[in-house]
Amino acid sequence: MSDSSNTPENKEKWKSLQDYKNDPEIVKLKQNEFLDNVTEEFTPSSLSGISRRKFLALLAASSALTATACTDYHDKGEIIPYNKRPEEVLPGVANYYASTCSGCGLACGILIKTREGRPVKVDGNPDHPVNKGKICAKGQADILSLYDPERLRQPMKFRKEISWKRADEEITGLLKEAQDDGKEIVVITGAVNSPTTKKVLDDFAAKFPNSKVYSHSLINDDARREAWLQCYGSRDYPSINFESANVILALDSDFLGNEGSYIENMRKYAAKREVVGKTDFNRLYVAEGRMSATGMMADYRMRISPDRQLEFIYGLISELRKINPSGPTDQPVVSGIPGGSITEFGEKEKISHLLKDLIDNRGTSIIYAGDTLSKEVHIAVNLLNEILGNTKLYDYSSVSKSLVRQSSASEISKLVESMNKGNVGVVIHFDSNPVYTLPSDHGYQAA
Repeated sequence: MSDSSNTPENKEKWKSLQDYKNDPEIVKLKQNEFLDNVTEEFTPSSLSGISRRKFLALLAASSALTATACTDYHDKGEIIPYNKRPEEVLPGVANYYASTCSGCGLACGILIKTREGRPVKVDGNPDHPVNKGKICAKGQADILSLYDPERLRQPMKFRKEISWKRADEEITGLLKEAQDDGKEIVVITGAVNSPTTKKVLDDFAAKFPNSKVYSHSLINDDARREAWLQCYGSRDYPSINFESANVILALDSDFLGNEGSYIENMRKYAAKREVVGKTDFNRLYVAEGRMSATGMMADYRMRISPDRQLEFIYGLISELRKINPSGPTDQPVVSGIPGGSITEFGEKEKISHLLKDLIDNRGTSIIYAGDTLSKEVHIAVNLLNEILGNTKLYDYSSVSKSLVRQSSASEISKLVESMNKGNVGVVIHFDSNPVYTLPSDHGYQAA
C-alpha cells in the first residue's frame, strides 16, 4: 500500500501532526506568523542599507575603541618589549630571589616573587635557619614601600627638592669643613643588625677620624644585654629552645607577640604546643601587669606589676629553698640574695602549680623576662634558670648580636652638652629620629 503524498512529485514535509491534518489553528498561524502587535506593513525598501557584514565590522571597531580607552593609564610610561631579553626572564613566569627582610631587626629570610623584574610578593624562606618559611604581616606588607607614591624620590633641602649632585657636593663640603676645623662629626643610628651597614659605618669612620657613631632606639634590649654581660661576660645572649621547654614562665614578656625574635619563638613554641596525638605539650605561665598577646595564650596568667617582678623572683627562689633545702638553691650566691614572701602576690593556687611544675621539670623549663624590665630582674632570672638547670635550653649556636652598642643616657647627655658648646660640626641621623624618641629633658632638639 502506497501513500501518494510521499511521491517525488508531491513530496511535502510537516512539522507536526496538526500541520499534517491541516488543523485550523495551524492554518491561521501560517497566514500571520507575527501574531498580534506586529505591523503587517513590512516593506524591505524602508530598512537600513547597512549590511550584516558592515554591522559586525562596526561592532568590532567600537569594542576595540572601548577597550583601548579603558587601558589609557596616564603618566605610567610606555610598555616596551625586550630588544635583548634576559635569559632568566620569561614573560608570565615568575622568578624568586632569596633576600633578608628589613621590616624590623629580626632579619628574617624571605623569598621575593618577581615578574619581569618587578617584585610582587614576599614570603618566608623555608630554608632560612631562623624563621624557616614563617613571616609576619609587617614583612609581607613591606613590599608596599616600593610602590608608595609619597616616598621621597629626590634629596630635600628645606622641604624643596634638589639634585643628587648638589646634595653630594654640599654634604661633602660640610664634612670636610668640620674635619678641617677639628669639630666632631656625629652619626646617630637606630639598631644596627646588618654586617654590611656596620662595614659602611666603619669605612665612614676611617674616612673621617673625628667622627663618632651613637646608637639609639626607643625600644631596645639593652637591659638584657647588660645583665648577660655581668653574668656571663658577653653582650650577645643565646636564643631559647622553646620547643624543648615543658614549662615556660614569662615575666612581662610578649615573646609570642612582638618582643625579641618572636617569629622564631612562635615557631618553636607551636612545635611543642601541637596536641594532636600528644599528651606532653608545654604549659605557659605569664606574670604581667598588662594584657599581652602572650598573656592571652597563657594556661595560667597572674597579674603582677612590673615594679614587683624582682620581688616575685626572689619569692620563687625562697619557696624553692623551703621545698628542697638541700637542692641547688643551697649555694652561697643563692643564700646571699634577699628573702621574699610569695604569699603577698595572691594567686595562691596558680603559684602552687608553678612551683610544682618548676621542680618537676628541672632542666626542661625556662623563665624569660621581658625587655622592658630592669637589669636587676634579668640578673635574678639568670640566677633562677641556673638554679633549676634550665641553661640546657640555651642555644649558643644562634645568638642575638648587637653590632653597634646602644648608647647610654649619660653618653647622650654628653653629646648634647658638646653640641651646645659648638664642638659638633655635623650631625647625621641614619635610620633614626632622636628628636622624637629621646626624652625631652635631654634638650636634644634645641641643641
